[in-house]
Amino acid sequence: MDINESSPLLVQLMNSGQFCDFEIVCEEEVFKVHKAIVCFQSPVIEAALKDWKEAETNILRIDSFDTVTVKRMIEFLYTGEYQVNLEERDAQSLSTIQDERRITIPQSLLNRPDDDDVMAGLQPNISSKQTAVLQHHIHVNAIADYFNITKLNQLSVSKIQHILQTNWSAVAFCGVVQEALGSTSDKQLHELVASAAAEHIRELIELDSFSDLESMSTFAINVLRGCDKRIQKLETDLAYTKMELHADLTDQKSLLQQETARAGHIIDNVEKCLRVLSRTESCCNGTCNAEFSCYIEQHGRVVEPLYTLRCAVGITRQTRS
Repeated sequence: MDINESSPLLVQLMNSGQFCDFEIVCEEEVFKVHKAIVCFQSPVIEAALKDWKEAETNILRIDSFDTVTVKRMIEFLYTGEYQVNLEERDAQSLSTIQDERRITIPQSLLNRPDDDDVMAGLQPNISSKQTAVLQHHIHVNAIADYFNITKLNQLSVSKIQHILQTNWSAVAFCGVVQEALGSTSDKQLHELVASAAAEHIRELIELDSFSDLESMSTFAINVLRGCDKRIQKLETDLAYTKMELHADLTDQKSLLQQETARAGHIIDNVEKCLRVLSRTESCCNGTCNAEFSCYIEQHGRVVEPLYTLRCAVGITRQTRS
């Protein structure tokens, strides 16, 4: 069984702290955990418990992250999943979140609504609450990057990507992009942020909150605006060219239909002549005694027939012999 697969036993161990063999301490909040579960997934924590001072005390202190983020990391290590709980975040100001958290793991850890349910229930002030959800996932990504927990990195990025694709908000994006670039070195997250910005660049460059980002200089913004103008012109030119090509294609189709119809009429007329010729052995003028001594033979494909003029006398003689 994958250690990240949710198991009632692992959940019970996480909630009860039974048989724990080391502790994680964050903002004086103590989390009792198990080396076999945690170290297996984090080579950084494993190294700390082997070679650092934590090896003697079996206590790992985390000062760079708040208790909410640490709790989500532990939740993932035991269940393979983590959930967003905005009530935890809203209890304190987002601006002081890393200095004021004091949260413990509840027994109903796995019974909270998932990100989709949280986002579906956001009615008022959706941008600020969406910013809070995105910040939460970015904090999780940062701690996963710090402790080299690869699967947690991937999971947090997938959650962020889902929000950006299904509940896009330029205001919310601007509220977290700087933190996403500055708090974690995860290349996958950085590429996702860059891709989202490129996809919505026309909307973003109109926002002062995007232009005022530390990572965006005045020169960079001007370059982006210049690129956007060029793109708009190219789109206009492309649309005009598309219209011209469509008109030309319509004309060509009309000509082709006319030529096809004309060719069909010609073939019909020739076939009528063949049928008349095959039934005629002499001139229709009663005073003319001349004998029709040739015929036209049709062969080849139906759609592209070929015609050969043959001597009727030779065929008649061969038949008589």
